[in-house]
Order: sequence, then C-alpha cells, then structure tokens
Amino acid sequence: MMDNQKTLEVACFDVNEHGRILFGNKRFCRMFGFAEDEVTWHYMTDLYRHPEDWARYKANANGAEVKFTVKLRNRKGRSFECHISRVPEMDGEGRLVYHNTVYKTSEAKAVNPVVAVAAHSIVFLAKCAHCGSQIPVHNAAEAHMRMLCDECAATAYPEAFKMKAAHS
Repeated sequence: MMDNQKTLEVACFDVNEHGRILFGNKRFCRMFGFAEDEVTWHYMTDLYRHPEDWARYKANANGAEVKFTVKLRNRKGRSFECHISRVPEMDGEGRLVYHNTVYKTSEAKAVNPVVAVAAHSIVFLAKCAHCGSQIPVHNAAEAHMRMLCDECAATAYPEAFKMKAAHS
C-alpha cells in the first residue's frame, strides 16, 4: 500500500486485475460516496462514466501506461474528470494488484506533485508448481501459467532441461 493512504488530501485505492476494489482510503470513500466497510463490494467499472476507459486501463496491464485522465462518477451519478496514477505490483500470492492515486482535475494544483507516481520497473513472479518457490517471469500472463523452477524442471524432465541449458 502507498505511504500516503492515511492522508485526506489524496484518494488512494487498490484494485485487482479484474477490477475489484480491494482497498480505499478515507478520501477515496468521501470522493465516491462509499462507507469504508463497503468499498470491497464494488468494482472499478462502477466508477467509470465510459466503459472504454476501463478497457484502456485494463489493456495496459503490463504497466506501459501509468497515468490516465478519465471521467469517473460518484455513487450519486455525478461525473467529474480525474487523473489516475497507478503502480502495478504482484502480491504475496502472485496476483497482480494496482496501487492507484486519484484526484479531480479541478484540484490538480492543490495536490502535492510528489504524489504523482513515476514509472517503475516491474518484476512479475510466478510460483513453482512443484516446490512453491518464486520464479521471475516476463509478464503478468506468464505469472498465471503452471511453471517449474530450474531445480524441479531438471529433476522432472532431465533430458529437456539439459537441452535448454545447452542452448542458453
């Protein structure tokens, strides 16, 4: 979670790759009209005014685009233009989670520029299907595949592993 999640100046929230909101700070709840205990019952698609904005957000799952300007709506249906900055990370169980900061365009000058999220290098991790150790992979799609670490692959498929090692 982000360092500034406790402040009321910046709305912060976490969302999984399917759009389910996992966490929202007090400012986020106030901005969208949620009670803090009901945030996890909602999806990001509930907040977008235009469905194509969610499609653009989801299409950039690899983190190529980290800042979005979209039209969101609160629980009462009032729309406002917002800036969303996100940082994709893998949680402890190998699932992709986006840590987001959102603020209204009208209050952009009031928000501290340090809050804006810079592009980060992303390391995706998968779990070995046999021993459970973590394996670095190239993208989020590979993190969901059944994979073996080098040690388990060498034990289970010695001839294939020797061929792979010879080509590397």
